[in-house]
Amino acid sequence: FDEEKHKKQVFFSSFLEWEKGKQPGHDAMIDPALILRRRPDIECTPLDDGAAVKFRDEIHVLNQTAAMILELCDGRRSVEEIAREMTVRFPEDGVGDAVHAFLGTLCDSGLVDEG
Repeated sequence: FDEEKHKKQVFFSSFLEWEKGKQPGHDAMIDPALILRRRPDIECTPLDDGAAVKFRDEIHVLNQTAAMILELCDGRRSVEEIAREMTVRFPEDGVGDAVHAFLGTLCDSGLVDEG
């Protein structure tokens, strides 16, 4: 990616920050049964500590946890299944709620849609 050409970078918080009450601004609860898929027109470039996702004229820089969640948005898993999978990987309190909130943020940003 040529970051100089892009107008905006969006950084998503880590799960540890979410657990400390700094969740992204998505307040509405997303339907747990909703099947989500990563948009086919986004470009993902792996980084040492996550991924850079190019969508339209924006670059979204995701940490490793956020990149894992985006990868699970494969058009086969529901919001609830993705949250459950991440809770298995990160068994701390509040992870399921943080995943739900982050999936809402991904939907709002347009990086994922209904599968």
